[in-house]
Amino acid sequence: MECNLLWCGKYIQNWENQLHSHNYFQILAVVSGSANVIFDTESFTAPKGSILIVPPNRAHKINCSQNSLQVTDAKFLLDCGELKTSLLNLPCHLQPSNFDRVVCLFENILSESSLQTCCFKPMIQAMFLQILVELVRMVPSVNTVVAHRPPQPTWKGIDLKSLTDYIHSNYTVIDSLDEISAFAHVNKTTLIELFKQIFGITPMRYIHTLRLQLAKKLLSESDQSISDIAQQTGYQSIHYFSRDFKRHTGMTPMLYRIQNGKNRYFTYCTENF
Repeated sequence: MECNLLWCGKYIQNWENQLHSHNYFQILAVVSGSANVIFDTESFTAPKGSILIVPPNRAHKINCSQNSLQVTDAKFLLDCGELKTSLLNLPCHLQPSNFDRVVCLFENILSESSLQTCCFKPMIQAMFLQILVELVRMVPSVNTVVAHRPPQPTWKGIDLKSLTDYIHSNYTVIDSLDEISAFAHVNKTTLIELFKQIFGITPMRYIHTLRLQLAKKLLSESDQSISDIAQQTGYQSIHYFSRDFKRHTGMTPMLYRIQNGKNRYFTYCTENF
């Protein structure tokens, strides 16, 4: 896994942004003031203590809602892997309890950049990776969230237990949002709003995560062929399954099986001991 920090800075924003997107990640920490934020069509206010995570190619606009908006800002690229997948699964707006620590790490990065003492570049890399990992560890992963029942029994009159029971029983065969919408007797817009409010992800992402969970379990605990696992987890072909699995885990299904199988594989080594 490689992280390429493109730019990092601290500034007072007193200009107006337009809705735009870019091919890299961006993280902004609101140090003082507050920001008016738009992600796609969703809008909200981010007060002091907020961290905004902008994924690649996500349309967004971040403007000052008070005269004193001050932010630390980092732009970076990540190779595919666990960290990238975890960041993509995070909510775009966080208010972490360790905000001051994150800002302190940003300040140390800027100090290292200014002083440029011996080995300052690897030090900056290490501190920035620490920021990313601490943010990911602060928020329960999607896999942890979907493994539990919803924290409340109903949402706007919808029986959440009945709905999640249906999905957990049928996620390998559900092909579209229409099927879930029909079961819940709500329109697709309301269904998406429900899942984003309760789980922080869309219904189809929820299903997709369940499928990946099952695939990981079968790869590590069974001797079924990868083709059989692809079919059992609801993928149309082994090729699509392998491509999707690698995109979200950073490794092929076979490599995942080798690294996580329960003592079913030998390790080959050319060294003499």
